Amino acid sequence: MTLTVKITFKQYLRLMFDLAYRKPIMIFLLTFDLAILIWIVGWKHLNFPEPHYPQYMSATLISIVQPLVIFLAIRANYHSSTRLNESVEVAITKDNLNIRARTFKSEFTWDHTFKIKEIRHWVLIYQNTFAATAIPKKAFHGDELKNFRELARMLPGVDLDLNKR
Repeated sequence: MTLTVKITFKQYLRLMFDLAYRKPIMIFLLTFDLAILIWIVGWKHLNFPEPHYPQYMSATLISIVQPLVIFLAIRANYHSSTRLNESVEVAITKDNLNIRARTFKSEFTWDHTFKIKEIRHWVLIYQNTFAATAIPKKAFHGDELKNFRELARMLPGVDLDLNKR
């Protein structure tokens, strides 16, 4: 099957934020931030001590500064990469994954694939723990996503995290 993929900045932004905020440390920080915000907003009603500078700084850093820094890094990465913002043709066969665009060509055999993960709107094919080929699910048509899942399940030694459908 051959898919045509063009990832917009908005799609890339959502994907990167989704991946960043799935990590356990980020979930912990958000939970911590929520507790601090509840403390700041409701300390009089909850019979808590009055919040001071460290609580306000922590809430500001986690609620505002951290997402802003992540956003700026994502934006810089997207706009500095010619590979991210061009149309890509992805050919998926039982033997390999071929990726072609105007400025590059890549071919990966499935035995060198680390992991295939499916999240809400994306299929991520990892070559290692950090590098992945991201394919929006909307690039699949008809039964192509179902066929891809079946192909992935037949790959020996590839860690899979796929939807059951």
